[in-house]
Parts: sequence; structure tokens; C-alpha cells
Amino acid sequence: MAMVCKEWRCTQVTHSSVLMPDKIKAQSNAAIAALQADNGSIRMAISAMYAFIDDNTTQSRRFNNLKQKMEDYVVVSNAFMQANNSDISDHRSLMSLVGDEDLVGSNILKQHAASTVSINLADKKIAYYTWLMNDITTWQNWNSFDWAYTNAKNSKNNWEALREIDRAIIRELEAKIDRYNTIEQRTRDLFTAGCDLRHSNARTDTDRRSDGRISELVQFGRAQRMAHGCNDYKRGLYIKPSCNKG
Repeated sequence: MAMVCKEWRCTQVTHSSVLMPDKIKAQSNAAIAALQADNGSIRMAISAMYAFIDDNTTQSRRFNNLKQKMEDYVVVSNAFMQANNSDISDHRSLMSLVGDEDLVGSNILKQHAASTVSINLADKKIAYYTWLMNDITTWQNWNSFDWAYTNAKNSKNNWEALREIDRAIIRELEAKIDRYNTIEQRTRDLFTAGCDLRHSNARTDTDRRSDGRISELVQFGRAQRMAHGCNDYKRGLYIKPSCNKG
């Protein structure tokens, strides 16, 4: 863990911080296609279940119980389709927020450290040549054959120019850090709503049912959550198009 500090705040940046927009957009586009296909399969399954539920040609307690089970699956399936739609929306939001610039924490920190070292060296050199200029006598300063003052002044100016270059590099790097932090802040809660829907739906079914149908519905819900990376998910950066966002 390292910190890059400004006058008004310190920002934590790690060597493992990585943002690759092109890869994220490709993953999100693939995920959207998969989620849409999953929704298509769910809709087909719901249609088949409704066809069975609406079929009144056979009347028996066993068939009525089976129809009730199908109705339970319809409720759960609609909830998971809603979760898929939430994920699709979040993928689209993610793609619009990540920008187009690769931001790699290890590169940023190395460049920042190198420029900081260069600035510190320049400060020492500038202080030395300033002292040297002040130490030169008035006679030496006006003596056209004595170049000590002029050489010291030129060296000081060169080091000041080099220091300004490194300061510009630092400003650019800190702008990159600010962009990364802004993206992290705006995307940190993406994909949690879909996972919350999957978890809450499973909990509701568990609380609501007390017969043998619980285990089947819970297994169905667990399979859906794991398929979408929602098992024991947690919030945080970033920037992964799934519910596991550690």
C-alpha cells in the first residue's frame, strides 16, 4: 500500500490497482449476451410452466400440488430474470463509466516514486547553486573573466527546468489517480442489486415455505446465485463485471 499525497488529501493506491477499459467492455458485452440468453431460456421455461398450470384436463390432489410447485418456480424465475435485467443495466453503466484509458497502479506508483526522487535531487542542487551564487563576491560577479556566477546561475536554471518537468509528470499521475478513484467510487455498488435480489428471493422462499418444496427451491436459487457469482459476494473495487467484487 502506498499513498500519493496532495495538500488537501491522501489517496491510497496499490500496485494491484488495474483498470483495462477495453477488456472490461469486452467482458461486459459478453456478459450481457449471456444474461439475455439466460432470460430467453427463463421466459421459455415460464411459458411451459404456465401451460401446465393452466391445463385443467386432469384434476387431482397430486396435480394440484404439482401446479402449486410450478407457481413457486414461476415466482422464483421471474425474480431471477429481474436480477439478470439489473445486471444488464449495471454492465451498461460500467461500460459508460470506465473511460478509455488504461490505468495500472504499479506503473503509476513507479513513475510517481521516480519523479519524487528527481524532484528531491533537484531541490538539493538548486539549493546548492543558490548558495554558491550568494557566496560569490561582487567582484567575481562583475568580472567578465570569471564565469563562476554565470555557471552557477545556468546550472540552477537547468535544475529548475528539470524539476518543473517532474512536477508536471506528478500532476499528470495524480490526475490519473483521481480518475481511477472517481471510477471506483461510481462503480463500487454495481452488480450488488442483482445479487441482493437473488439472495433476498431465496431467503423469502425459505421463510415462506415449510414443506418439502423448500429444498428444491433453495437448491434452484443456490444454483442461480453461484452461476452469476453471487455466492458470498462483497462490495468493493472494482471493477469486475460480476457480483464477486473483491
